[in-house]
Amino acid sequence: DYTVISVGRIDRKPAELGYFMRVNRRPYPMMVGWFNKAMRRYNAAACHDGTGLGNVVNDYLDINARSFIMTGEKRAKMRSEYVSAIERGGWRFH
Repeated sequence: DYTVISVGRIDRKPAELGYFMRVNRRPYPMMVGWFNKAMRRYNAAACHDGTGLGNVVNDYLDINARSFIMTGEKRAKMRSEYVSAIERGGWRFH
């Protein structure tokens, strides 16, 4: 599994991916530190995967962040809305 940190600029249409980082097999304090830094840099509203080890992530956050439990209907709806937005041209990736 990878840890992905991304920041989307959604105040314009199409929305744009402004920051993207993908890492694997790093200590949680390091990865959550990168998340904290990116959210502060872009003054972004933060949301993280609260599934499974979500409480571990919460312990290292130094910003306000909402956790999202990616299971069942909520996960299916999130994925469906994401795919639909991509297909409609709602996002631009550079």
